[in-house]
Amino acid sequence: MYEDWPAGWESGKGEKVHAVLDGPKDWYWLEDPLYGEDLLQLRSAGLEHRHIRVEPRGPFGFADACRKLFELTNVDAERLKSVGASIEWFEHT
Repeated sequence: MYEDWPAGWESGKGEKVHAVLDGPKDWYWLEDPLYGEDLLQLRSAGLEHRHIRVEPRGPFGFADACRKLFELTNVDAERLKSVGASIEWFEHT
């Protein structure tokens, strides 16, 4: 599930946490560092490990988070190639 973040500004991030918790059983959330109520909700649900932190500074924050997602879900270079993608897109150059 991909969430169009700007489209949901009026609902706030808290509702996004509920959508994640009530969503599919197998998910990962790539997001800036979580804190406060958002983080507490994930912890209390035992799902904090499903959050992959995207470093908001630097040119490779999202690429690094994608690489971690690939590692956790066993997506390798061949699988990316099968969908027309390349692992090199996510590597530091």
